[in-house]
Amino acid sequence: MKLTQEEKDSRNAKRKATIARKKAVKDAANMEHRRVTALRDARQKVRTIPTRFFVEGETVTYGRTCEVKVFEVLDGGTVYRIGFESGVLMYRPWQDLIKIIPYRDEIFSQEDTMRLDFCQMMLGDVISSFFYNFGTDMEPEYQRGLVWTLDDKTALLDSIFNNRDIGKFVFIHLGYTGDIMHEMLDGKQRLSAIMDFCEDRYEYNGYTYSQLHPRDRLQIDNYRINVAVTRNLLTRKEKLEYFLTLNTRGRDQTTQHLDKVRGMLTEQIEKEKESEQCS
Repeated sequence: MKLTQEEKDSRNAKRKATIARKKAVKDAANMEHRRVTALRDARQKVRTIPTRFFVEGETVTYGRTCEVKVFEVLDGGTVYRIGFESGVLMYRPWQDLIKIIPYRDEIFSQEDTMRLDFCQMMLGDVISSFFYNFGTDMEPEYQRGLVWTLDDKTALLDSIFNNRDIGKFVFIHLGYTGDIMHEMLDGKQRLSAIMDFCEDRYEYNGYTYSQLHPRDRLQIDNYRINVAVTRNLLTRKEKLEYFLTLNTRGRDQTTQHLDKVRGMLTEQIEKEKESEQCS
């Protein structure tokens, strides 16, 4: 029996309504699944007893500066359902939220003037790249002379052979025009001790580098250390500031040497002030 157009339209409408209902049920199930999952994840992040509590309707800070509204308090104030005026809701543990209150005027954080990006390199690559291939000035004016004893050098090699941390190396980039492309900022005593050993200039437990078992030579060559190179060319003032901030490892700097470098920095600052006044 042939259907009339009205019957066709009615059948199509019912089919569409059935599809819409199924989609609505599926969407609701998916939404409920996301809600349950988000709530579970928020509860799993609660590790400590709350020290901050919020009430429904309160506006709080979430993240760094984002302001959101509290819509629901759960689990005795350990988890909150928060959201924006646009209606986007989420569950978050109590520690992610901060009350909006007048903050103190005094700031503890200091401006970060040092721009260093550290990466890991193998010691063999550090020596070949920074010293032999591209050259490094190991004797800038602010560096002290070589003061490490054989005991200091032996302790350093002990750390390398036992996979202990030996600190970091920091180099100043001098540009690409001269024979020397880098300047040693932090790590002079350590790098000098390692290079001297690799050049057979002293012995470790009665053996030079050349006399070591190949496995021990590989241990030195493949030992990984954090290395940074300044990204921009530094002024004399910046170099002195970097040195005073960074050079704290190895044998402690003497008060006399640090005072000397501080005096150099003060002198440089005064010169720059005089230059600015004359310009």
